[in-house]
Amino acid sequence: MKCFSFLVVVFIVLFSNPANLYVIKGYKWPQASTIIHVDIPSADGLWNEAFETAMFRWNDTTNFEFRIVRGSFVDPCRDPNDRRAKNGVKFSDDFCGTAWSDQVIAITINWIRNNSDKMIQTGVVFNENKKWDVYSGPWWETPYFGINDFRRIAVHELGHCLGLGHENSIDAIMQSWGGDVEYPTADDIAGVNFLYSASSNIGNRGGDGGGGGGCFIAVIS
Repeated sequence: MKCFSFLVVVFIVLFSNPANLYVIKGYKWPQASTIIHVDIPSADGLWNEAFETAMFRWNDTTNFEFRIVRGSFVDPCRDPNDRRAKNGVKFSDDFCGTAWSDQVIAITINWIRNNSDKMIQTGVVFNENKKWDVYSGPWWETPYFGINDFRRIAVHELGHCLGLGHENSIDAIMQSWGGDVEYPTADDIAGVNFLYSASSNIGNRGGDGGGGGGCFIAVIS
């Protein structure tokens, strides 16, 4: 059975407790870990190292564990309805065959099992048409004016991979624009730990998903 290739879902669940303003998307992984295949060419490994560091920033602060397969490319645009689900990342001059919007610098694609809240695959595509580097400190200030920090955007996109939505009411890595926040904040961390309890990884290391013959729908963040 073939499902739709892409479905843009705008429904989100907002937790309005003043202490917890995180936004969740309404779906999550069935376990508190998953594997991402990382092999981003050029820049002498700078992008690979920065992406792995971004994964660790979530691992180090939440109940979730991103695991990495280094030197292995998986196209994040792949359709798990046609083949086994695997998570990947890449730069591209278009978004899975569609022209980038001028304001978009990266997009996350989460595939969920139809009629459920269970994620089966995730992937991140970075806009190759934009200027990128890896740096710390203020966003877009000299000498990095007009240049996006790949690492903090990777942290943000990985938040979408976990099931978080945009949070614009307080400073957070999940705010919908590039800014000075480089790490998951207390609110970001609370959102992930709401989705994945400390016990959800016991006896379950997670891994690449199923796919290839199921019915899965893509959610674009």
